[in-house]
Amino acid sequence: MKLLFDNESRSNKKMIGKGLAIVLHENEVDVYRNHEYIETKQIKSSFEKRLAVVQLVNNYGAMKNRLAEVFDISRQSIDNWLNSFEKNGALGLINNTKDSWKKNPHRFKGNKSKELEQNRLEVKQHEQQKEIKRKAEQELELFDSSELTPEPIKTDAYSDVYNFEDNRYAGSMLLMAMMEHLYHFNDLSAKVYDSQVAFLYLFIQMHILEIDSIEQLKVIQKHEFGRVTGMSKLPSLPNVWKEVHQGANAAKVDGFMTDIFKHQAINGLVGLDGLALDGHFRPYYGKEKLRSGYFTQRDKMMPGETQMFLHDDSGRVVYFETQEGKGDIVKTLKKASEYVEGLNNGQKPLIAIDREVWGVKNFIYLSGLRIVTWQKHVDAKKLEEIDIKMFKTELTKNGKTWKLYEDTKDFTDKDKNKINLRRIILHNTANKKRLSMVTTDREEDKLVIADTILNRWGSNENTFKYTKERTQMHYNPTIRILNESSNQEIANPVYIDKNKELQKEKKTLAKTQRTIGKIPITQNKDEKLRKNQHRDDLNAKVLMLNQKIETIKNELDNIPERIDIDSIGGNKYKQLDHEGINLWSLCGSVFWNSRKELIQRFEHYLPDFRDTIPVLEALIKAPGRIKSTSDSLLIGLETQETPRYKSAQIQLLRYVNSLNIKINGKLLQFSWKVSN
Repeated sequence: MKLLFDNESRSNKKMIGKGLAIVLHENEVDVYRNHEYIETKQIKSSFEKRLAVVQLVNNYGAMKNRLAEVFDISRQSIDNWLNSFEKNGALGLINNTKDSWKKNPHRFKGNKSKELEQNRLEVKQHEQQKEIKRKAEQELELFDSSELTPEPIKTDAYSDVYNFEDNRYAGSMLLMAMMEHLYHFNDLSAKVYDSQVAFLYLFIQMHILEIDSIEQLKVIQKHEFGRVTGMSKLPSLPNVWKEVHQGANAAKVDGFMTDIFKHQAINGLVGLDGLALDGHFRPYYGKEKLRSGYFTQRDKMMPGETQMFLHDDSGRVVYFETQEGKGDIVKTLKKASEYVEGLNNGQKPLIAIDREVWGVKNFIYLSGLRIVTWQKHVDAKKLEEIDIKMFKTELTKNGKTWKLYEDTKDFTDKDKNKINLRRIILHNTANKKRLSMVTTDREEDKLVIADTILNRWGSNENTFKYTKERTQMHYNPTIRILNESSNQEIANPVYIDKNKELQKEKKTLAKTQRTIGKIPITQNKDEKLRKNQHRDDLNAKVLMLNQKIETIKNELDNIPERIDIDSIGGNKYKQLDHEGINLWSLCGSVFWNSRKELIQRFEHYLPDFRDTIPVLEALIKAPGRIKSTSDSLLIGLETQETPRYKSAQIQLLRYVNSLNIKINGKLLQFSWKVSN
């Protein structure tokens, strides 16, 4: 029996977990388990080295982080090799060469990391969908199994029968089909609004065709637009407004939102971990007195409301809510986490959030959650002092390579509140800059935590800028004022004035102390300190200022920071009705998530991912012809002339046809040949 220490010294031993050890030679590596020799693997070429690493993980359960240290490679590289091997076997591990695409047709083309990341996302979403469905079926007390697939409900939508008609908006039916496939939107909406669903399809089509307001419907072709919204003809604007206000007056949006969010969670349409929460401010330009928030586009405080959106790691909308003024992102964070936890059978989500949540009191309030945010008030010099050798873990994200180091840090506020948090420091290998983040999570791997926040605030910044480019996020179809806001608290003017007085005295004190420091200290011939009347006067002034500052502080302690507006007789704050804006945003979210699904599918059909969105949008906005029978809707679309674009568009239409999608009981089928 060959033992580890028969012929090798202890210094050559490298432990790699699970009782495994390896001894490296120039072109090979010996593998041992519990000091007993198992086999020798060749590592002469890079291919053999990759294959050896993959086999050590797959066959023996070696720890990836220890293998990364032994072979001086990154943990991300090992994950890439494992994914390549799983998809294409050993051929997927062959290095890139000039003619490798001829020798190895199975190897990844283009950016391997991007393809692997896409594959991981698909696998993750597929596994999430399977797991969520399994748990949902087991826990009937949480979700009724009938909610997984709603019972079909007949409405008046798309009920007309007609022969082929030219329609300049025919391509929009492609997104409508995907929306029906994912959400069963006709059934869910009819369950809440009975047969009054026409205004919802109107909102959906406005998002698809980038119609920013109901007033813009003046310039569309009413008959053709009516066909794609399920009506024989779009009504006149007064009647459109009437239907929209009837839908808003029904006050059913909360239940509708709950049904949509629950449906997409149960069916795995959105991720429920690695989320990001951020607020989007909607300004109000009316005359009523509303609470204000910060409007970044105009760099000023304005009256309005804030919508808090929760997105998954692919940018899909998981949840949102509307709040007056700037909103309370800390309370929303807790509410959103608990909401997702309920949808995910008790599993708390990891949520990335901006620095707005910073504060020891906030962290204590959120200590039971799993959040990650950028560290505020960072001492850059102290970060630079950390030895680069401490950064042993590597992460590649958004085309940048980061090295990671983790420690813990105590944070204390002015009220002596204290909390200890995990801190993860990122070192950018390109520009040598360092960033710091903190998390309340105690167990998750630092790679996952760093990936979650970089996914949101890396080169991508956030989903809002992309959503705003594609759809009108600021639009509110029903701007209605409720009587009064439930929150009438304001900053106490007396407290503000007294605090200003305190800051003024502090500045005077600092200036006086600086002046004293500039007066030279001299001595008499007997070496005693020479008196200086000016310095003595200034020292007396310092004593007086300190006494005054203490007096003001004591007064501030007895003055409330916030008071009710009634106590000063001011005009009360009004509140906007959120029914209409939530309906518009909910339709926008369903549209956005359905479009994301189409984009993800369409990427498979084009050689260059940069063509995906432009070519897909061209198909969505393509003219064509529509025919409606008693049991089907037939849509013929004009495809593009460029061969590779046309081929990709046809493949997508074939895929959609294979799903056998029905809308209000009618089968949707697409053709790339416009029928006569």
